[in-house]
Amino acid sequence: MRDGRLETTLPASLFPDPGPNQWRWPVAARVEPRSPGSPGSPGSSGASGSSEQVLRVLLWVRTAGAAPWVYGVPTATEVATLSLPDLRVESVTEVLDQRLVQDPSRRVLFGTTLAERDGWTYVFGGDDGQAASRPASHAYVARVPEGGLGDPAAWEYGDGSAWTARGRPAAVLGDGRRTGVGSAFSVVRQGGTYVLFTMAAGTRGLTTVTSYWACSPIGPWHGPAKDFTPALPAGQVAAYNPQVHPVLSDGERLVLSYDVNWLEPTGAAAQLNRNVSLYRPRFVALRLTRSG
Repeated sequence: MRDGRLETTLPASLFPDPGPNQWRWPVAARVEPRSPGSPGSPGSSGASGSSEQVLRVLLWVRTAGAAPWVYGVPTATEVATLSLPDLRVESVTEVLDQRLVQDPSRRVLFGTTLAERDGWTYVFGGDDGQAASRPASHAYVARVPEGGLGDPAAWEYGDGSAWTARGRPAAVLGDGRRTGVGSAFSVVRQGGTYVLFTMAAGTRGLTTVTSYWACSPIGPWHGPAKDFTPALPAGQVAAYNPQVHPVLSDGERLVLSYDVNWLEPTGAAAQLNRNVSLYRPRFVALRLTRSG
């Protein structure tokens, strides 16, 4: 793309399917040093390591399954490394295999959203508790030193109070009923506080955005805070996937986008073809205040 004009498209999928009845779902991404030893990484003096930058893309691997897994059964989290500026895929590395977790609703996929602080990348993820008729899913967090997203050995998982490189990730937010996250959520650091935006638990999650806050990515997380109902077009529609856009935000307000979709699956295609604006993201500016 040059001057905002699309010049070419890829002749094939950038991330080919890993196997039969499986697919890769790109989620969060960031540009970082090729390795943790690069200048600016935790523990680096800046005297050694390469200054070369690469693009790392988090991928969800899902496997075709029966209802309620209409979007596929959670299988694994991978990280793709792409060269810059030509975006050539150099490698795809599996960082967390979940196939041995017998209950698919408790399998964790990382990469829903990223936060960066003091040379660390905090990678948030969730399970598919909502697919198993639980009102809300659980949120999880891992951390990786800058430059280490593509190295499984560099990942550490939070349990709410400490970080560990081994064992199953433990939820840092959500009781599966009143509190928790939707299938997609966003975390941003604002004035020393981490704020998480998600759709509300239960049926209110079809129309209502809520938030949680913490002083550390690992928690403890507090909330939910005051909800708000974003503007929705008329008809059988639902809001989902609230995402914060720091590059569009300033010191006083946050810009949040959310997606809209038609609820009735039998008529969704016809409705969206008739009115393509139904499927376009909406934006809202929020001003955060201290409660109490």
